[in-house]
Amino acid sequence: LDIGSARGGARTLGQIIKVAGVSGNTLTLEKGLYWDYVATAQPAVFKMTTVSRAGIEDLQVTQGNSYPARNLIFMSYCSECWVKNTELKNGKQRHLEVAFSYRFEVRDSFFHLADSYGQDHGYCMSFWDGATDGLVENNIMDTCLLAIAFNGPCAGNVIAYNYSNNVTYTNDPAFLEGDFATHGAHPYFNLFEGNLGYMAQHDVYWGSSSHNTWFRNRFTGYKTGLSANLHSVVAEANQTYLNFVGNILGTATPAYR
Repeated sequence: LDIGSARGGARTLGQIIKVAGVSGNTLTLEKGLYWDYVATAQPAVFKMTTVSRAGIEDLQVTQGNSYPARNLIFMSYCSECWVKNTELKNGKQRHLEVAFSYRFEVRDSFFHLADSYGQDHGYCMSFWDGATDGLVENNIMDTCLLAIAFNGPCAGNVIAYNYSNNVTYTNDPAFLEGDFATHGAHPYFNLFEGNLGYMAQHDVYWGSSSHNTWFRNRFTGYKTGLSANLHSVVAEANQTYLNFVGNILGTATPAYR
């Protein structure tokens, strides 16, 4: 069941959830909603048909720079699906994209290198369209524009114990990009725990976010050779109810990176 989420327009808040029972017009959900939807926002419910319990493991994918594939792996309309122990190399736009999926898992994998590192290119992992209750754990992202990016109304996800290195932005080689980021509207109630990278970023490029928690992460806010946007945390306009607890931010020894 998809409650209200969409790629753009008015419906930029949503959650995917399983229906446990139906009685007339009354739906019984397997768990509570993350958001108290009000009638004035005109919430809507959409029925989804998904693939269930399908996964990819122990796979290596390398793409040539001239190949036109947008994503090396695209997980869409999937329930309890997973990617494990996989290496994805030379992604064009995104190595892994997850959309309209519920209780997914991405773990123990390596994402690195891209055909370019500019606008909408070189994302290691990208989450869209109500991706809900996922676990992204123990992955390495090397030489990407963004390591992990939420690009739409995604909720209840845990991003834990991942490592990002050598974030790269060719449009402005002196500019440090935020490698762990909310970029589209409206990611909410997501947990980032125990990650190591350069920056926690909530930008306003496509809109708002709220109720996201950053717990015990390490963000240096610095990369050798760069001179612009050197921040450990960026929270732009319309990013509300953020929690930062027990993080280590910045570095006293810039040569660390």
